[in-house]
Amino acid sequence: MSCPIDTNYLKRELVFVIWNNPCEAYINIRKQVEMSVNKYEEDDKINQIEIPHLELDSTLFPKGSSKEPVTWWN
Repeated sequence: MSCPIDTNYLKRELVFVIWNNPCEAYINIRKQVEMSVNKYEEDDKINQIEIPHLELDSTLFPKGSSKEPVTWWN
């Protein structure tokens, strides 16, 4: 039985590992993955979701720092 693998995720991670580690071994490879990095970063900007700030009604919360009573059932 084969194990399903998300190859898109693996490719993306590999591209960013190469891009974020500018060493001599990756100099030529970095040139090859530059287009992919730009595409992934552009896709990330498009897919970004902005979460609006929510105001909380402080009257819903009990005042003070007293602990809630704990009851046990027999």
